[in-house]
Amino acid sequence: MLDVLPRYRNPFAIAADRLDPNSERAQLDREREAAYADVRTFARHAHIQDDQGTEIGFAKVGWAWQFALLALWAVTKLSVTLKARQLGVSWLAAIYALWTAIRRSGQSVLLISLRQDDADKLLGKVAYVYARLPAWKPRALVSTRSIRFPGIGSEIESMPATENIGRSRTV
Repeated sequence: MLDVLPRYRNPFAIAADRLDPNSERAQLDREREAAYADVRTFARHAHIQDDQGTEIGFAKVGWAWQFALLALWAVTKLSVTLKARQLGVSWLAAIYALWTAIRRSGQSVLLISLRQDDADKLLGKVAYVYARLPAWKPRALVSTRSIRFPGIGSEIESMPATENIGRSRTV
């Protein structure tokens, strides 16, 4: 009978783990805090796909201008990015959207594209990056049209660009 009961950790042991700077939990906490503080550090934890669908770490393949663009997005309210195709900017947008949603509670991020299927593809990239984040990532509910973070009250939604997009929403 006693073997069936769940084992709970002593609260003092949990606190001691967090206070010990060498504990795995303390290391994860420091890693999470650094990633939440700077989008470029967050991007170094991201994994993306190349044009053949192979998973690669963004830290290994990201160009300096891509990290600079992420930093620019983090400090400006509005940015117009003129670009050529196939430069990885949609992966940057996925990384930035995810960072925005999980670093502060109550964030609502809309991924708007001309058609719903294009917006869903971008949300798929966000889900791909999320699934490969380290253990410090928050719990998420991932669906085809949204990713919700119930513990922090944030969400990411994909929507088509229509006349009434975002109406009655605060974003």
